[in-house]
Amino acid sequence: MENSEFSVAFEGKSVDAEFVKNILDENGIECFLKDDNMGHLFPLFVTHGGINPVKVFVLQKDIVEAKKIIENFAG
Repeated sequence: MENSEFSVAFEGKSVDAEFVKNILDENGIECFLKDDNMGHLFPLFVTHGGINPVKVFVLQKDIVEAKKIIENFAG
């Protein structure tokens, strides 16, 4: 698959990204994390607005549904 087929559904701290990934997996949305090693090595520098946040990527076709699911759990 090409990179253009994926979109960022969430970015933030490592623990939050892992939580989001688990929620999406449980709802049948294929996803993966990027930059999660940085989140484990330097957690104070990896935040939503910080340096190199952990990103959860989903297929472009699933982005709207993924963001709705994330909003339901965040709100």
